[in-house]
Amino acid sequence: AAACRADPNPYRVDLTIGIYMDDQGLCPVFGAVQEAQQALVRALEGAVIDLLAAHGVAATARRDAPGVYAEGAKIASLGLRVRRGHCYHGLALNVAMDLGPFQCINPCGYPGLRVTQLRDLGLEMDVEEAADALLPCLRERLGYTGADDPQHERHAQA
Repeated sequence: AAACRADPNPYRVDLTIGIYMDDQGLCPVFGAVQEAQQALVRALEGAVIDLLAAHGVAATARRDAPGVYAEGAKIASLGLRVRRGHCYHGLALNVAMDLGPFQCINPCGYPGLRVTQLRDLGLEMDVEEAADALLPCLRERLGYTGADDPQHERHAQA
């Protein structure tokens, strides 16, 4: 709020919501949105890392190539695009699939990037089991209690 205080010489920034630059010439909204997006990416990565750790698999995130890596290979891809108030894409966790097509492309734009999946790491889950195992990790990382979520009871009883 202090960053949006009145300025004797404001510069108008067209965000269709009438936000002005602060006295240093910066628009505080852009920085806050970027920080929030980065925090969401870290939370998504952290949830996958937590899931893998719970099953004895060490995993890491990389700042130069968003996603989650186990044994030097990418196991989860993520990316966010916010457009017209909706967030697109999100998180893709490789569970049990044919990884052959990844050998014909540069996964995520990185030549030679190896890709792995839960099954190859010794975790035998189907997609629904993986989703059910990941959900509590996501809730924890995002600080979501679910008290107002009608689906909460179904997941809590499972």
